[in-house]
Amino acid sequence: ALQNARNEGFIYFIAALTQNGANMVNSLILPNELIYIPSVHSSFIINPKPNLIFGGIDYKDQISALLAYSNEKIVAFDDGSSLGQKLNEYVRMQSSDYHEASIVGKDINLNDTLSKKSKFDNASVFLNIPIVKASLVATQVKGQKVKLHQLLSTQINFLPNIFNAIAQRDRQNLFIANSLNPVNDLFLGLGDLFDVDFRYSQIGYSSAFGAEY
Repeated sequence: ALQNARNEGFIYFIAALTQNGANMVNSLILPNELIYIPSVHSSFIINPKPNLIFGGIDYKDQISALLAYSNEKIVAFDDGSSLGQKLNEYVRMQSSDYHEASIVGKDINLNDTLSKKSKFDNASVFLNIPIVKASLVATQVKGQKVKLHQLLSTQINFLPNIFNAIAQRDRQNLFIANSLNPVNDLFLGLGDLFDVDFRYSQIGYSSAFGAEY
């Protein structure tokens, strides 16, 4: 794809890549090119080139901010993805009393996981999982009569449909980090033309500012 673009004379790129894709581009970029990656933070890349610019979320900082709302007893959920495992790693690095749980594949029944009540009672739970699985945890802890201290999540669950996915009674102590600054009505209107809500789409928000840069 890079070579095809080079053949057309392009030297500026916006590339919404995964961590693996960003590392590959880091090894392929030429000195006269500038590549903006809205989807990955620089900390995910090994020895990033100076002409590679990153607009991804600093999840490590978000987790540090969320820990200010937690107690010392921490449980972190992941979904087996590289991002989920990376987020769990950031939580583990900054916690002393730490327990990990996974919701892999199409698991929807968490009875076995949540039956370990001693692990979950009065714990601060990091939802390093997509919104559907996050809603399962928030809902099913009540069914198991587990009393959590807090529910915590990074940018991955900063979405408007979280209010539909998680009932009000189940999100009384839910804290979600957000690194997107408020944007003006003109900017929101431009986003509407492309069916992108810049208040919630981290990739859209970051891509727009990257294009301007």
